[in-house]
Amino acid sequence: MIDELVKFLVLCWVVVDPITLVPLFAAMTEGADEAFRRRMALKAVIVAGLVLLLFAVGGAWFLRMMGISMAAFRIAGGIMLFLIALEM
Repeated sequence: MIDELVKFLVLCWVVVDPITLVPLFAAMTEGADEAFRRRMALKAVIVAGLVLLLFAVGGAWFLRMMGISMAAFRIAGGIMLFLIALEM
């Protein structure tokens, strides 16, 4: 159980990648007052959390409805990662 939780948290950290998003957030809210920046940060966290929760709960159902097997999804993800790595 704890292993699955750790894997999930590490996966979320890798997918969201908060360290590289800090400069983007700073650039997008440049010149804004502190209250606005806090509101935008809170909104971003809530929206990202809801999207992650939605797909964590209903992602398998959604893939089944689209006729995509989990194995095919994993293979497609691996191919995408490979193509991104080739561009680097």
